[in-house]
Amino acid sequence: RRVASALRKNTILESLHVCDNTILGDVGVSAIAAALETNTTIRELFLEANHISELGAVILTKSLFDHCTLYALILDNNNIGGVGASTIAKFLETNTVLQRIDLQHNNIGDVGASALGKALEVNTTLEWLDLANNNIGNTGILDIASGLERNTTLRTLFLALNNFDDVGMDALVFAFYRSSPIAYVSAKFSRRQRGLMQLYQGYNRNRLVEKVASQEIPDYLFPEAISCLSNRGAHVNKLFEILKARPDLLLHHSGVASCRSQSAKTFDAL
Repeated sequence: RRVASALRKNTILESLHVCDNTILGDVGVSAIAAALETNTTIRELFLEANHISELGAVILTKSLFDHCTLYALILDNNNIGGVGASTIAKFLETNTVLQRIDLQHNNIGDVGASALGKALEVNTTLEWLDLANNNIGNTGILDIASGLERNTTLRTLFLALNNFDDVGMDALVFAFYRSSPIAYVSAKFSRRQRGLMQLYQGYNRNRLVEKVASQEIPDYLFPEAISCLSNRGAHVNKLFEILKARPDLLLHHSGVASCRSQSAKTFDAL
């Protein structure tokens, strides 16, 4: 409460760390939330490991709806649950200031993850999101992936130690392909999935053509590389030249067949 009282008068402090404090809890965070309603200088708020429940998260977030100067909100290792995460997600749908949120180890589950996925569809400022160790399954991660496809600003995403399987992993991989801003993601991807991420994120289309032509793409990723190029009209003719050296792909990959309508004459020439 003394910290909260000081915040109301503060005109200098920009970063507040109140971490690993077992006596803070919902009562303490409520006092801080009330002070934030009038504070205009705090940019970073670290509240890691403070026994904050969904109630505390709701109170804190509601205090930020009409007045938020925060760039970073760190709530790792609390227990805000799906309700708390959903309230934060609702806040993100309209907020244009916050750039970083850490919610690691908060048991937000599929409910919280789905709400955050919806928020990602419309948020235009968030660049960093940590959702590691949150009991997120395929349902939640599919909604995260859907949000990523429409998001244009998020660059760092932590998803390790959750409960989704290859269904969720594949959805994430293809979301990264469609959403270019993502630069780093933490999750346990398979060899194939890691390769796809490198394929989709690391190469622009011209560079990918070069790598396919020189057969630098591993065999297990070659069909995906062909599919990646087959839907890009500017590269179709070059793709057909490549396929002359790899005719086996014509029989085994549906993405190649889909190119016929774009360039039937060239296709028939093969």
